Amino acid sequence: MSLSQPLQRRFQPTTISGANSVLRIPTILQQHHVERVLVVTTPGFIRRKSLDPLFNALTAAGVNYAYFADVKPDPDIACIEACLQAATNQRAQALIAVGGGSVMDCAKVTGARLVRPRQSIQSMTGTMKIHRPLPLLIAVPTTAGSGSEVSAGAVITDTQTHRKYPIDDLFLIPKVAILDPQLLTGLPAKMTAYSGMDAIEAYTNKFGSRSAREHASHAVSLVFGYLRATYQDPSNLVARERMLIASHDAGIAFSSAYVGYVHAISHGIGGRYHVPHGLANAVILPVVMAAFGDSVVPALAALGRTIGLTATDDAQCAHQFMAAVDRLHADLDLPDHLSQIQEADIPALAAGAAAEGNPQYPVPQIWDSTKFATVIDRVRLGKR
Repeated sequence: MSLSQPLQRRFQPTTISGANSVLRIPTILQQHHVERVLVVTTPGFIRRKSLDPLFNALTAAGVNYAYFADVKPDPDIACIEACLQAATNQRAQALIAVGGGSVMDCAKVTGARLVRPRQSIQSMTGTMKIHRPLPLLIAVPTTAGSGSEVSAGAVITDTQTHRKYPIDDLFLIPKVAILDPQLLTGLPAKMTAYSGMDAIEAYTNKFGSRSAREHASHAVSLVFGYLRATYQDPSNLVARERMLIASHDAGIAFSSAYVGYVHAISHGIGGRYHVPHGLANAVILPVVMAAFGDSVVPALAALGRTIGLTATDDAQCAHQFMAAVDRLHADLDLPDHLSQIQEADIPALAAGAAAEGNPQYPVPQIWDSTKFATVIDRVRLGKR
């Protein structure tokens, strides 16, 4: 789903950034004449009372709020239906999603169910199946990785098939994105480490607009400039905000240029083994780029020059760039393989990835199930 420039501008959310910017939400709600909201989040935020300043600000502004805090990693259909019930009980006019990609996905699909109450989640999977504006959706990311606060996608887990299914529709893009680095200071180091590599995949896809490539390139430069700093010093608000911007720009890039085979493989592995999406993507990406071979050399070389590599030969620069990715992963203590993958599951994982990725994803090279199986086995073993 590659977006034209006019469409991208039409659906791109209003973005507000800075420490404590979450406290601007009541004013936004008042501007939209919203009196009743549902806050969608996770148990930890309620337990740690991290959202009490927001709740107090909502009360002071006369906004009636309730919260749904039962979002779990990899939300499934039952989770969405429970959130839908909470929104219905609250008579919510707007949804505020505070959390990582799972929270964003839950809120997005809940919003879709609110405006399409007779349409099942299963029938929403795929591209452009909603066709109706959601209630006001304000996204407050608390991880700098998914870019979901500006993307047109959500991913829901089917517990029967053990696979994650993407739902893609322009109306899933939130209306407002709040980038508040203050909410990330308590993020565990391992969650910080999973951030920011989706932009590489968007940049290597075909048919992306110039704007998409510029956003992807900017995201990659910020990742290499600030991810180590956020990992080493969680209280570094400047670095945190730069990483939120990196995630934001990556989200804009793959909303336009779309994702590719990294995500097609990741969705199956995440759904079957409950591997965090960011971790799966980080491990899978170098293997997929190696398997693409010469078809991604010019794009990877361009990204290499973005981060300051000076090799004039594209093949050498692309090789140096992926070596820099490997060094970054090592500095963040990320694994180089996913041992959770069972060899017996590889045919099913490969078939699922091929079904998702073809012909939807504008990848630089088309693979069949056999090639997917080879790549997934390399991810299992840590080979390129």
